[in-house]
Amino acid sequence: MRILSLDCELGLPDENSTEFRSDVSLFDYDLVVWDPQNTRDTYETYSEFEGYPSLSPSDSAALRRDLERRRIEFIEFVQLGRTLAIFTPSDVKVFADTGERRYSGTGRNRQTTRIVAMVDLWHAAPLPLRLELGSGESIVAANELATALLKATRESWSYRAVITDLVDEMHPLFYVRGTKKVVGALLRSASDGLLILLPDLLPSEENLVKHHAALLEWIRGLTGSPDASQPDWAHDFLFESEVQRAGRKAEAEVAAALIEEELEALRADQAADDQWKLLVTGTGAALERQVEKAFAVLGFDVERRDVGRSDLRGSWEENAVVVEVKGVAKSASEKHAAQLEKWVSAEMAEGRPAKGVLVVNAWRELPLDKRTELSFPAQMMPYSEQRNHCLISGLQLLTMVRACMAEPDRAGDFAKIILETSGVVDGWDSATELFDRAEVTVETAPVAVASKDAAEQHS
Repeated sequence: MRILSLDCELGLPDENSTEFRSDVSLFDYDLVVWDPQNTRDTYETYSEFEGYPSLSPSDSAALRRDLERRRIEFIEFVQLGRTLAIFTPSDVKVFADTGERRYSGTGRNRQTTRIVAMVDLWHAAPLPLRLELGSGESIVAANELATALLKATRESWSYRAVITDLVDEMHPLFYVRGTKKVVGALLRSASDGLLILLPDLLPSEENLVKHHAALLEWIRGLTGSPDASQPDWAHDFLFESEVQRAGRKAEAEVAAALIEEELEALRADQAADDQWKLLVTGTGAALERQVEKAFAVLGFDVERRDVGRSDLRGSWEENAVVVEVKGVAKSASEKHAAQLEKWVSAEMAEGRPAKGVLVVNAWRELPLDKRTELSFPAQMMPYSEQRNHCLISGLQLLTMVRACMAEPDRAGDFAKIILETSGVVDGWDSATELFDRAEVTVETAPVAVASKDAAEQHS
């Protein structure tokens, strides 16, 4: 098999490598492999505009010519019964010089404005498939055909985009695990040509040759016409070995399905635990949402937050609370307590007296065993205690939540601690008891842990 790689090198026998922009014809080859992610770097960048490369005038014109030429070649190549494999890229847009200029000012003050237009290298693909940006490594096979490749190249794949708007003739090869989001697909033309869209193959150095060879062998297995070699009636005539294998295969598939189901449940549990760790790692909206979930676990009826109001409003029995949530790189400060008091006063003005609760994930950039400073410094105490604020760290809230999840009947006890505390919550700040890591220790004081289509560019 004669192989041409465009802007990538697989190190395969009979492989020739060249650039997408070269004048090398595809038609001398049986298999062409293209990585558009590398193509953009082969064109000269004049400057950067709106976060994208802006090409030089000469390479802008060259890119337009190359995209049109290669797109037509790709279409004809597949129609001739050959195989085109493309590693699906992420964002490969550039700004190309249109050749138009605008001038302003005179003499030394004269300015020249280049007019540029956005160009997407993905337009060279032989089908109008849209890519939705998003990267990851959790890939599963969509069918047995893809399973064979994934098994031979395990842990070498990652995706850079999701393929959307598949044409009817195109079949998924790979999904993002747990979804039907397509990150690999296959189309067989009427002439038995193949268009294969693949996620990124990045084997380790020790597996480089083996995994690229496995990819080539897999592609070889796709070529030709399966219908010609295996008519439908052939499936009615089975060897004894096929009959025996079918039973074992069915049993293995059932076992694999059960294992996959168990794995999905374990992944879901892990994701939930990761979310709870936001109480000691997070900030902003993510932390606010997790605090909201925490108060619900502790038995509070949580109300929908209003824009411009407190981070959280809720109640336990007849006791209303307003909660201010902060994730900070250092300790909490008086301004956080002042903001909380603003919400308390607003509730009072509406005839709804409420307990103020300040939740702070302090020193959030430090590991838990390095958070030896107070979450709520002493200078905050007079102001907060006089106003009956409850001050609680992210670690303390997390510890209470995990204890309540283990013993749901304790929810009322934790709610009372928050409602009855004036100042910093006492205790519930031991990371060693919360996490199964013997070497973690937290030393604290008693009150601590507390495209435009066309644009302009000046030259």
